[in-house]
Amino acid sequence: MLTDDMQLMNQALDQVGLPDDATQGLRAFFEEASTFMITARSRDSTPAFTSGHS
Repeated sequence: MLTDDMQLMNQALDQVGLPDDATQGLRAFFEEASTFMITARSRDSTPAFTSGHS
Protein backbone atom coordinates (compact mmCIF):
# COMPACT_ATOMS: atom_id res chain seq x y z
CA MET A 1 0.00 0.00 0.00
CA LEU A 2 1.35 3.41 -0.93
CA THR A 3 1.34 6.26 1.53
CA ASP A 4 -0.40 9.50 0.60
CA ASP A 5 3.00 11.15 0.12
CA MET A 6 4.15 8.37 -2.22
CA GLN A 7 0.96 8.66 -4.24
CA LEU A 8 1.56 12.41 -4.62
CA MET A 9 5.17 11.86 -5.69
CA ASN A 10 4.11 9.24 -8.23
CA GLN A 11 1.43 11.57 -9.62
CA ALA A 12 4.01 14.36 -9.92
CA LEU A 13 6.41 12.05 -11.76
CA ASP A 14 3.61 11.07 -14.15
CA GLN A 15 2.83 14.74 -14.86
CA VAL A 16 6.36 15.99 -15.59
CA GLY A 17 6.94 13.59 -18.48
CA LEU A 18 10.53 12.59 -17.78
CA PRO A 19 12.11 9.77 -19.79
CA ASP A 20 11.12 6.30 -18.54
CA ASP A 21 14.57 5.41 -17.22
CA ALA A 22 14.70 8.61 -15.13
CA THR A 23 11.18 8.05 -13.81
CA GLN A 24 11.95 4.45 -12.84
CA GLY A 25 15.10 5.51 -11.01
CA LEU A 26 13.33 8.29 -9.14
CA ARG A 27 10.43 6.02 -8.15
CA ALA A 28 12.88 3.45 -6.75
CA PHE A 29 14.74 6.17 -4.84
CA PHE A 30 11.54 7.65 -3.38
CA GLU A 31 10.30 4.21 -2.31
CA GLU A 32 13.61 3.39 -0.60
CA ALA A 33 13.77 6.80 1.08
CA SER A 34 10.17 6.45 2.25
CA THR A 35 10.88 3.02 3.74
CA PHE A 36 13.99 4.38 5.46
CA MET A 37 12.07 7.30 6.98
CA ILE A 38 9.27 5.03 8.22
CA THR A 39 11.80 2.64 9.76
CA ALA A 40 13.78 5.48 11.33
CA ARG A 41 10.61 6.97 12.77
CA SER A 42 9.56 3.65 14.31
CA ARG A 43 12.96 3.33 16.07
CA ASP A 44 12.79 6.82 17.54
CA SER A 45 9.81 8.69 18.90
CA THR A 46 11.13 11.88 17.25
CA PRO A 47 10.22 12.01 13.55
CA ALA A 48 13.22 12.04 11.21
CA PHE A 49 11.17 14.03 8.68
CA THR A 50 7.93 15.96 8.81
CA SER A 51 5.99 16.81 5.70
CA GLY A 52 3.74 19.35 7.39
CA HIS A 53 0.82 16.91 7.39
CA SER A 54 -0.69 15.64 10.59
